[in-house]
Amino acid sequence: MREECVTIVEKLKKLGADNAIATGYNYSQRQIKFANSKTVRKSVEQRSEIHLFVSVGKKIAETRIDADIDQPNINAVLEKFVSLAKKLPDNSDFEEVASGKFTYPVINSFDKKIPTADEQSVDLVSQVLDSCNGVKAGGMFETNESEVYLVSSNGPQATHKSTSVYFSIRCLAEQNASGHKVSAGAFLSDVNYTELAHQAKELAFKAKNPIKGQQGTYNVVFDAFPYAALLDPFTNSTSVFSVESGLSALGGKIGKQIASESVTIYDDPTLANAFHSTPFDEEGRPTKRTSIVQNGELKTYLHNSSTAKHQNVAPTGHAGITAPHPFNPVVESGKSTIDELIQETKNGIYITNIWYTRFQNYSTSDFSTIPRDAILLIENGELTKPIREIRLSDNLLGILQRTKLLSSNQRQIYGWEVETPIFSCDALVENVKITTPQS
Repeated sequence: MREECVTIVEKLKKLGADNAIATGYNYSQRQIKFANSKTVRKSVEQRSEIHLFVSVGKKIAETRIDADIDQPNINAVLEKFVSLAKKLPDNSDFEEVASGKFTYPVINSFDKKIPTADEQSVDLVSQVLDSCNGVKAGGMFETNESEVYLVSSNGPQATHKSTSVYFSIRCLAEQNASGHKVSAGAFLSDVNYTELAHQAKELAFKAKNPIKGQQGTYNVVFDAFPYAALLDPFTNSTSVFSVESGLSALGGKIGKQIASESVTIYDDPTLANAFHSTPFDEEGRPTKRTSIVQNGELKTYLHNSSTAKHQNVAPTGHAGITAPHPFNPVVESGKSTIDELIQETKNGIYITNIWYTRFQNYSTSDFSTIPRDAILLIENGELTKPIREIRLSDNLLGILQRTKLLSSNQRQIYGWEVETPIFSCDALVENVKITTPQS
């Protein structure tokens, strides 16, 4: 596909584009879905597409096309694409894209076992389901292969081949008693499938016969899963695009303490064992580890070439040409075990999952979210009664500022509520506001 991208870029330049980038993607995805402790669906999806970017002066446009489009049609598509781009209004924020030849980090994130793992995947799911006796289990096991080819008229050319794996399991002991665990990585060996299934099963049993929760202010232990779901909007809010568009509470806070000293977060697209690693961003600029929060202090926003030029800083290698974004945020783990977090809490709540996180005000980070699956009271440093029907209504920066301890149990989380895969760990957060439907 590299040759096709080279040809397309040359044609876009001849049609009048000042800058042109073509990025070809070959995807292969395999899924096994299971429900009621039985495999219900196996699927394989393959697709190839090419993402296009052009700029004409300060006018910019992006689109994607099927990689299998025939030659006469692709010429017509490219002509129409550039013609439409020329008619767009100027984008005052656009300055430039990366130029020059670069040396890229070497990232070995391709698991040779995944392309031939069909039988192994079936056996793995069967072993997981066999271990879930006494509960009903549902979820998904997914593997992906991808090849990416980037060609820019400004010089960058790069390619990367990678794999990824995603595993999600929810166990149901009775109607209102469930436990859910997820994990992700680049290699089959990055996920401990049977251990996660065991943990989900144990949570489901502990969630049986829940009582209604009470509103109040609680010390809360968040499992790595819901803590990642809270960090997902936070890490996205570190994009300078979010800051400048009013979708972030971080405006004017570079160099300021925005979290507790326990919190250190960096983004590292170069990790070999990560779900979303890449040696280059969408401009073809090399990626690197970038410190975002260091012991609670906000160190930087995430930049592409244009936003960096606007703010007179160096690009961080996080294009999105229009909107910079993180790749693999990592929360630096602590030294405590989950049991120690619970013991330290003494009296509070253990939350294992959340969903429907909604912001009342992005610029202040006020939000609410609904805990789901196992929600357990902590009394005298031990897990006791399960509860239900509570809502978490708080402030996201407040959650980070009141994060007291983090566990050493780190894993990469990805899924419905965590669109950007995050290396997360269990967290003890003090003075979290809990409301109920009656409050």
